[in-house]
Amino acid sequence: MRIGIIGGTSESKELANFLYDKNIKFNIHFKNIYSKFNNNTINSRINSIRFFNNKIIVKTDKTYFYDLLIDMSHPFAKNIKKLYINLPKNKVLRFSRGSSNFDKKYYGYDTMTMNIIKKHTKILSLMGYKGTTEIIKSLNKISDINNFLIVSRSIEKINYGINFNFEPSKIFDIEWFEEIIKKYDISCVLIKDSGSQSKTKEKIEFFLSKNIEIFLLSYKENTNKKIFYDMEKLKKYIMKKVNFIEKI
Repeated sequence: MRIGIIGGTSESKELANFLYDKNIKFNIHFKNIYSKFNNNTINSRINSIRFFNNKIIVKTDKTYFYDLLIDMSHPFAKNIKKLYINLPKNKVLRFSRGSSNFDKKYYGYDTMTMNIIKKHTKILSLMGYKGTTEIIKSLNKISDINNFLIVSRSIEKINYGINFNFEPSKIFDIEWFEEIIKKYDISCVLIKDSGSQSKTKEKIEFFLSKNIEIFLLSYKENTNKKIFYDMEKLKKYIMKKVNFIEKI
């Protein structure tokens, strides 16, 4: 049995260690790599995923064949989910970080933006390159973008407002947050609901303590596949699948 893992997260590394210890063959597909796991890491964009002759076929610059696919990608990585939507339900497992229980959430950029412009002009965006760029586009559609100061941080440079380089190791940088709030008189913060890995809960608690209004962009799992929210349950399910195949 060979398993394909999509998504470079701490959970995917934990799962990789588990599969390695169980002598189960696997590959991890990363879009961006911060660290590698032996020789199992594939740093190529996934172009297509299809099902043929009882195998999952993942096409990058090469072709890979899997018996089971595990999606551990970022909750907002919608394009990945579109690629495997037509695969058999029992061939794809989705591991979700789970959404925040924060009571004020938005599920679209335009809806979020409409509420931002009612009260705020000095904005801190922690939504990365894509999220911040979408907010800028949305603001520009319904208002004059020059009325707003947007302070952001991202790996890829944003050519509007004040943009800082983002270091993934400093995802929850209290000193930086406090400095930015004070220096630019920030009144609201934009956050993606990205689970424990992105310190969503900690960010919410910090900005609430500073009386900064929070705009949380959340998501709904748009997949019809089996979803796991617990790593141990996922591991047990995988072992059941492996043992079943070995008995055939």
